[in-house]
Amino acid sequence: MGGIEGRVARHLRRRKKLRWHIDYLLQHASVVGVREVEAGERVECRLNEEVLSLPGARVIAPGFGSSDCSCPSHLVYLGEELCIGLTSWPFRF
Repeated sequence: MGGIEGRVARHLRRRKKLRWHIDYLLQHASVVGVREVEAGERVECRLNEEVLSLPGARVIAPGFGSSDCSCPSHLVYLGEELCIGLTSWPFRF
């Protein structure tokens, strides 16, 4: 398994070599959902901008996952209610 599926599967494993920021974070947190967005271009920053514009969304670790772009962070706190709502949010890119 390679590509995005392999990367997500690796992040979801409990036992792995700690390599990326997310590996360290997941030692102290649980994944409640994974959402795949198919796009013909890199849309991570645009998606992040939309998520940060949601009421109550806030950056909790400046620079996390965004060392290769100008986003304030790719780790955003949403709260339980907002997080659950994202499972049906219609991403359009």
